[in-house]
Amino acid sequence: LLGVWLLASCQTGCQIVTGVMLIFQGRPELKSDFERQTRKSLTEKDRQVLVLCTASEAVAREFSAVDLDLNAAISRRLKNENIRLVDPHVAAKWIESHGGEVEDLAEIATELKADYVVQIRLDEFSYSNPNSPGMYQGTTQAKIQVFEFSPAEGDSKTKIARRIYSTPFTLKYPERQPVPADRESATVFRKRFTSEVSDGIAKLFYDHRPDEDFTSLR
Repeated sequence: LLGVWLLASCQTGCQIVTGVMLIFQGRPELKSDFERQTRKSLTEKDRQVLVLCTASEAVAREFSAVDLDLNAAISRRLKNENIRLVDPHVAAKWIESHGGEVEDLAEIATELKADYVVQIRLDEFSYSNPNSPGMYQGTTQAKIQVFEFSPAEGDSKTKIARRIYSTPFTLKYPERQPVPADRESATVFRKRFTSEVSDGIAKLFYDHRPDEDFTSLR
């Protein structure tokens, strides 16, 4: 009985101490997946990041501007975390002036002075399911890579690429129960789903609290 009482007292005391620490220090943050894998941080001083998001032909055909929407949203979230970015509008103009595609990452990184390029390839993006008519549930699959650029030996004006990070990204939203179409419009749901995708991808690159990985609908 004494042992049980001591164990219970210890657990209660530990909970109180933990509660007090959370009040004064806040919840501990998770290291970003990028930093855990590379031991690097996109917030390094005097380092500039370029975000490039592209969509597969099938996705682009159904959702013509989803890559632009995600690019803008991810860039905005990273900027809010003090990550220095190449202006997305400047990058978009550069791409447009080069035929609408980026064939050589080293070229765009050199001209726009990017030290890192975050490349996001959107392979799947949908929020309707033929098996569940009248319901919305978003699904997406993407491949995310980061390339680090450094001056070529003997030519400081030219940059060479080295891939330092690669990970798949998948998301189902809401994770459990689809949303009835009569509860909200397709436009509203798509906007919310796009926000979830961009938020999930951005969090791969900055530290955040564990509870930020969950939403009320998951």
